[in-house]
Amino acid sequence: LAEFIEKMNTIDNPAEKALVEFQTLLGQHNYRQIYDDKIRYIAAVTLDPKSADQLKQVLDQMQKIETAMAAADIRSKAGDYAGAWENLETVYRDFPDDSKLNDMRATLTTEAPDFVHTIRNAEDLEKKDELGSSLAWYLKAQKIYPSSEFAHEGIDRLAKKIMPTDEPEG
Repeated sequence: LAEFIEKMNTIDNPAEKALVEFQTLLGQHNYRQIYDDKIRYIAAVTLDPKSADQLKQVLDQMQKIETAMAAADIRSKAGDYAGAWENLETVYRDFPDDSKLNDMRATLTTEAPDFVHTIRNAEDLEKKDELGSSLAWYLKAQKIYPSSEFAHEGIDRLAKKIMPTDEPEG
């Protein structure tokens, strides 16, 4: 920390300071802070093409998160809490470290607790290779929330494992 502060105090150029700060935040995986201050960093990365590529990746990632959060917000305002949770859960699996995403996901988990519990049980049983029990839980999740993509995908995946369609060549 002392080294970082000393380095920041010796840099006169605001763009260079922002570039150093960007690299520090990147190293900390603090993508939310980078996204929140993206205008500063967009200007700063013009000094370094590698940083420009890194910033583009962070902003693309954050755009996926923000899009999912906006879609979830619309669904939750319409009372579709299970669908809103699924929107966030899909993105959460790729980006589990975003604090805003985690806060919204936690709130929605409490709004659709039966559905979330059922999906999690189905997934846990599937990981343990307990296919019949897992399938039963996915079917229960589908009954709770018929539009569930997680339930549909789980049912399809398990049905293929339980009853393979490949016929032996005779």
